[in-house]
Amino acid sequence: FKTTDGGQTWIEANNGLLHHAVHRLVIDPTDHNTLFVGTGCVGLPDLEEGNIFKSTNAGETWTQIINSPDHSIGPIVFDPNDLNTMYAAGYYSFYKSEDHGEKWDAIYPPGQSGHYEGAAYHFPYQIIVHPSIPNIIFMGTYSGGVLKSVNGGKNWIPSNGDKNKGFVIAHANAVSVFPSDPNIMYAATIGGPFKTTNGGETWQPLKEEQHDYSVNRGIKVDPVDPNIVYFGGLNSFVRADGDNLDLFLDGSANDPDQKSGNELSPQFIDLLFKRSNHNIIYTAFLTETDLAPQYDGFYRFDFSDPNNPSWEKRNNGLTNKRIHALAMDKNTNTIYAGTEYGAASRSGGQGRSKIAVSGGGPGSLFKTTNEGQSWQMVNEDLSFITAYKLVVPENNQNHIYAATNGHGVYF
Repeated sequence: FKTTDGGQTWIEANNGLLHHAVHRLVIDPTDHNTLFVGTGCVGLPDLEEGNIFKSTNAGETWTQIINSPDHSIGPIVFDPNDLNTMYAAGYYSFYKSEDHGEKWDAIYPPGQSGHYEGAAYHFPYQIIVHPSIPNIIFMGTYSGGVLKSVNGGKNWIPSNGDKNKGFVIAHANAVSVFPSDPNIMYAATIGGPFKTTNGGETWQPLKEEQHDYSVNRGIKVDPVDPNIVYFGGLNSFVRADGDNLDLFLDGSANDPDQKSGNELSPQFIDLLFKRSNHNIIYTAFLTETDLAPQYDGFYRFDFSDPNNPSWEKRNNGLTNKRIHALAMDKNTNTIYAGTEYGAASRSGGQGRSKIAVSGGGPGSLFKTTNEGQSWQMVNEDLSFITAYKLVVPENNQNHIYAATNGHGVYF
């Protein structure tokens, strides 16, 4: 959907977008009117076939660029060294475009679908291209850990640590790269958080005994200090600073909501840093329970004094706290939150069962101009299930794009 009045009214923007299961959305960094989406959904036969669609008019119309015999198309990225070069990862194959996304070729395996070397089950979560060495590419995968290519995606090898020492990572949900030195990376894994300082050649756990720090969803390195990283793990939201791991929302006295005794696994959905002070962060939590996910809404943390941090929920006016995406207008510090519909889907046996979640209404888009002290809904004309990703273009902070579950792209 598209809005031209700051979210007051919306019109559909799916003309030509044949598949509405949008897995990933990217904006051309040189032209905010040009968008690419990857579609497809693993596990749903009617939606598994992977496709890439392109719009050159800010979502007014879409053209299908690639129709491969692949499964879902996952991450799509531009090569920061050459913006005419793009990469996309499918369920089995790795694709490359050298003409700004006009034509795509499967370069691994060459011209066919197969398996990524080193990963038995390897659904790709994320692609990172080295910012100064274009042939080096990293990919975070499900179960296969981090894969590395040194020849532009033509071949892949595991980059998961020293097997002789047992420091091997797998099921890498996310990778976070320190902006000033891309050799410093963190990986979120089911075995805890890992760090590399040599571009993935070797990895070390943040803690030798870190079985209690399984990272369920996200990890984010501080933009100024490479030794500080945030992640959500078993029973905890954690801020790691060197050898110090500080736990928050952990069912103890540190927990502002006093959830003592509960088996919680808070996962931060997304994490933003305040532009003028990187010690102030904004995030939203999803807590897994035995029955259904619990959503805690929006939090503001202040680590300006690491010995005396403060945090609080800020949900005034946020009538739907099931946040799945956050984005920030960096010029004004306006924050946007995308939420999901008032029901949760849970797998059970061979099928799926619906579990009702308190609170109702469709997925919504909210905004705050005062760091979450008050929220305003800005999408009365929208009707989507879940907004999984929000993007504010760097070169046009007045525009917002939303990738949604089953309803395509909104603008």
